[in-house]
Amino acid sequence: DDVVLGSKTSIFLSTADSCEPVRLGAGSNLSDNVVVLPGTTLGKNAVVGSNGFSPPGRYFPEGSLWFGCRNCEPLLLEKGVEDDGGLERGKQIAKMRESGGPVDHLVTL
Repeated sequence: DDVVLGSKTSIFLSTADSCEPVRLGAGSNLSDNVVVLPGTTLGKNAVVGSNGFSPPGRYFPEGSLWFGCRNCEPLLLEKGVEDDGGLERGKQIAKMRESGGPVDHLVTL
């Protein structure tokens, strides 16, 4: 679905502590030198720019734009088409993952 993966991008599905899928929505973009850890979800047309980082379980709302990182947290440039509810949904997804509950019904790809 037109997902773009830049050069030297690394997607990890497991760590010493967990094994979770990474979900990439239609039209999403992981630019050069991006590191993605388990449980990450990119919404439709979300972009993680060059030298970006996705902590475990991170949700990037639809149409949002992120670039680089500071203190292991991605830096938000544009919120995208979702309102603050998208960030709240991300927190809800992270909480469900921590408890071992299903999250597929919470994510629109």
